[in-house]
Amino acid sequence: MKIRAVITLITLMLWSFQMTKAQSFSPQEESAIDMRVNRFLNTIEQRDYTSLLDFIYPPIFEHTSKESMFQFFNLLEKAGIALKFNNLEVKEKTSMEKVDGIHYGLIAYAFEMEVPLENDDLKAFAPMLLPQLKQNFGKENVLYNQSEGFIRINSENYLLGVDNPAYEKWLFILYDKSFASDIKKIIPASVNAKAERLIAR
Repeated sequence: MKIRAVITLITLMLWSFQMTKAQSFSPQEESAIDMRVNRFLNTIEQRDYTSLLDFIYPPIFEHTSKESMFQFFNLLEKAGIALKFNNLEVKEKTSMEKVDGIHYGLIAYAFEMEVPLENDDLKAFAPMLLPQLKQNFGKENVLYNQSEGFIRINSENYLLGVDNPAYEKWLFILYDKSFASDIKKIIPASVNAKAERLIAR
């Protein structure tokens, strides 16, 4: 291989590393985003899906209705299934670039969700529910304990944090493949590409 080609390859590898390595928030940003993320996770734990909408970046609702955002959880609640959320934790926070004065960050978080099926009617619902859960969270992350009557899900997810001066606080987008086409409409391509690279690490 020619020396110039080797140098070009090394340069590209270094550039790729610089683009994907984690960046830190400033202490002030760290404090602000920690407060918002903790409130978001506490709201999940309390199963207050209506209040969760207050944490979502409003432009996403131009493409995705509020009703559909947490529809899956609401349907379970209406069916008499009171979800239990445990071990909610932030795994990693990465600061990303500012574009047009808007600061973006990627937050990885995890939780354990238990779906109690406490009577025969709810247990009969399991064959319809399990395929959807496995599709959403991955087959390896869904455990059905038929004898004790519960489904346990281990979930790792991402939030795209947005600090837009127009809203005066950090807001979030659920960075999930189900919203991928809508995210592309409101987030700069460079931010979206970097988020994808960070997740793929």
